Amino acid sequence: MLAVRELFTVSLPEHVEQWGRDREHAACGLRRLGWWTVSVLFAAALLGVMLLDRGLPFVAGERFAAASSAMVLALLPLLSLPLLAWQAAALHLRPEAALAVLATGLVVFMATAGALTPVWGATGASAGLLAAVAASSALSAWKLPAAVTPRLLLTGVTGACSVLALATMMGLLR
Repeated sequence: MLAVRELFTVSLPEHVEQWGRDREHAACGLRRLGWWTVSVLFAAALLGVMLLDRGLPFVAGERFAAASSAMVLALLPLLSLPLLAWQAAALHLRPEAALAVLATGLVVFMATAGALTPVWGATGASAGLLAAVAASSALSAWKLPAAVTPRLLLTGVTGACSVLALATMMGLLR
């Protein structure tokens, strides 16, 4: 997750420079970065779920909860959308949009993880994180639709649902 954030952080100066010369070109480059990251993370999440069944017990031990890991992998296709929104908000000088995305994620995480962790343990906390990223992604598409396009949001949601469906078919989520 930190690597995705770092990718957007490192690319910000280039987008700011482009923004000063040609705003449409900079916006297009930012959307391209969003599509690239969603695509790569979608594929990585699906591959990760396929490796969970055999690889996770080998690396982390038999007691590690594969369900929790499947939930975390499901958020990967959505992960870059709030980051894309934050960067677009910075370029458009709209700090209130970035704050709204961040606050939404925080509130949804606190409520969901608070409700589910006592019942599901680590899987509940992971579900809270997934819900927070999903809510932040949806708000990002609503607040900054030129950056987080509806198609990009739909691709991220499809990726998250695909990961959860695959994990369920493999018996990792019950």
